[in-house]
Amino acid sequence: MSITAHILRKEKEDGPETLTEILLNFVELPCSHSGENMARTVAKILEEYNLQGKVSYILNVDILAISYAP
Repeated sequence: MSITAHILRKEKEDGPETLTEILLNFVELPCSHSGENMARTVAKILEEYNLQGKVSYILNVDILAISYAP
């Protein structure tokens, strides 16, 4: 499971904001991929980066459930 952060950053105080993507962690879930196990893993990573309470939303994409048109 990969955990990425998407933030708006300014290079200069009066400059434009740019969207920046940062890979926080890529972890293997050794147990079931249940919502509870994924939530526990995300919470641990957010704590490691001191991001608790600073997250606007979380998106979970199950790549295996996406079907591609030919």
